[in-house]
Amino acid sequence: PNDGSLEPSYQNFVTAHATRTPMVYVGSNGGMLYGFNALTGAPVFSFVPNGVYPNLAQLPQLNYTHQYYVDGSPTEADIQFSGGTTPWNSVLVGGLDSGGDSIYALNVTDPTSFSASDVMWEFTNPDLGLTYSQPQIAEVDDNGTPTWAAIFGSGYNSPAG
Repeated sequence: PNDGSLEPSYQNFVTAHATRTPMVYVGSNGGMLYGFNALTGAPVFSFVPNGVYPNLAQLPQLNYTHQYYVDGSPTEADIQFSGGTTPWNSVLVGGLDSGGDSIYALNVTDPTSFSASDVMWEFTNPDLGLTYSQPQIAEVDDNGTPTWAAIFGSGYNSPAG
């Protein structure tokens, strides 16, 4: 696998995005992943994964018992879409950790204009269990074709083991 750092197309991507807003991404037990401007601390965007929606109505209840929501640490990496034939993008992959059985991927190439179209995918399955593992993003060999992948483990309370 190639990290792309020496490829001219990646160098062009880095140069083109050198002045973008630096970001810090954190999950919350209010049900959201937040993107904050790393220089000012100002919130830039928030994202609610589908995996937490069923429990959000419990938050304002008077008899609310604490539970976890977006408790996992996300991972960000620059990847090249479509096997290298399209531009590079910055992708963030995160899980719910103690909050549930869901993993999500967001395109954060331009975080200041984040919208619903930047949600790349969400994967929710009871067989994941609680998604404690921090997802990793890596280029893997798919039968001779370099392919970018999100790699994560199944977690605690997985019925599949």
